[in-house]
Amino acid sequence: SQKELTPAAKTLLIRELQSAGDDDAIKPLKNCLDDEVLCEPAAQALLAIGGKAAGESLASALRSARGQNRICLVQALGTLREVDSVKHLLSLISDADLDTRLAAGWALANIGLPNAIEPLLQAADKSTGWERIQATNACLLLAERLLESGKKAEARRIYAHLRDTRKDPSERHIREAAERALA
Repeated sequence: SQKELTPAAKTLLIRELQSAGDDDAIKPLKNCLDDEVLCEPAAQALLAIGGKAAGESLASALRSARGQNRICLVQALGTLREVDSVKHLLSLISDADLDTRLAAGWALANIGLPNAIEPLLQAADKSTGWERIQATNACLLLAERLLESGKKAEARRIYAHLRDTRKDPSERHIREAAERALA
């Protein structure tokens, strides 16, 4: 009888696929995305392989993921800039879990689509403390991504909003950054 590989051995094999894997490795890696130990290395391997099938595998696994696995998958989808995951990511921007909300905000910003503008601005406006800082940073990243894709009017909308709403002295640097971008 064969013994089951230990999680450490599986992780080592997954790391090998990260550097040498191709599309044939996607299905076996997808099967690891629901495991608490193997999700992160499998997501990293899928990121290294890249492509539509890898993105679809990550997005599919996100639908049922919980806890740290969900955060890992959200970050991976943002890194891949997986456009097809935006609808699901938009639903996570108001999740009960702070880390999930922040990861979803970053992922949406990095993907860089205009339909994320209003949800990200609302999230930044209603939050406080560390969350407000991170949500505002996501808004700035979204503006950068929109500029990169030639969507100047949409980026200006974000900068103007941040300029006009960041009145607290502690947010002066955000106002100034927005003013510079608008100039």
